[in-house]
Amino acid sequence: MKTTTYTKEKVEKGIIELVEEKELKIQWHKELAENKSAQTFFKNYNPHSIQSFIDSFIIQKYQVIRYADMYSRMAEEKRSGWINKAHKHLCSVTH
Repeated sequence: MKTTTYTKEKVEKGIIELVEEKELKIQWHKELAENKSAQTFFKNYNPHSIQSFIDSFIIQKYQVIRYADMYSRMAEEKRSGWINKAHKHLCSVTH
């Protein structure tokens, strides 16, 4: 089966994104492991709970960074929608 240039580029981009994600997650894990404040906070917790917290934190942090533009755009669209509705309502009330 022959793949198109588009498909090859999409696959290559996906691989690059996966590598970047992995590198970021490793970096953040290391930063948390070396952070004295975090270690002080964690000392009273079960090691399994700590690892679950760290894993969840890193996943959430990546999602925020990865999809920040999309979430920002969605929030702006929602905000604009409410402003437009308010404007229409004010116009209908004043006329």
